[in-house]
Amino acid sequence: MKTQSTLRIGYWLSLLSLFLGLAYFGIVIAGLASGHFPPIGWLQALLNAVILISLPVLVLLWVFVHQATPVEKQAFSLGSLLLMVILATVSSINRYNALTVVPQAAAMGVSEGLEWFLPYGWPSVMAAMEVLGFGFYYSLACLCMAPAFGGNKLEKAIFWTLIADGGLSFFGVLSQVLNSIPLTLLAVLAWGPGTILLTVLWALWFKKQQTTSSTRGQTSL
Repeated sequence: MKTQSTLRIGYWLSLLSLFLGLAYFGIVIAGLASGHFPPIGWLQALLNAVILISLPVLVLLWVFVHQATPVEKQAFSLGSLLLMVILATVSSINRYNALTVVPQAAAMGVSEGLEWFLPYGWPSVMAAMEVLGFGFYYSLACLCMAPAFGGNKLEKAIFWTLIADGGLSFFGVLSQVLNSIPLTLLAVLAWGPGTILLTVLWALWFKKQQTTSSTRGQTSL
């Protein structure tokens, strides 16, 4: 049910997701500036922490987008939300592993088999899980959510951003299937600038609905 409370919380979740998205993109840029992609050392640890925090925020944001979506289009938003839950589950395992198992194993001098648990290196089970989440399920989540939008100019902008993010994210999957890691850079456009743009548009969408709902309430009085 779409209420002022739902719209207000959705708006603030959009801003929080925007802040975390900017932090993610900033860390990636800092890593590139230092000559490393992905970042290494404390920058990689910070990146893992930011993504781990971002995941539940994104899921909650998707919940409130679903709640604010017109009833006749909620089949799309609900399907997208379920796909985001899978994404968050898969990616959380990788990021928590990267913050705990990997550094502690290295500190203990345990190296045998550790390459399978690295969050980036290739081949790595954890890196595969990450791209399964952000490359496959995020792509499907965006493409599934897109039909829920498309009314006014703002919603059309959200629609095309979701389509672009969904398409670009899938390059992450192709990069691993074809063993062509440079293709991952195309997916990063979706995971960084694309997600940032989407959260900005959703913040504007929630704010516009708040204003419209408030105006209608005053008119009815």
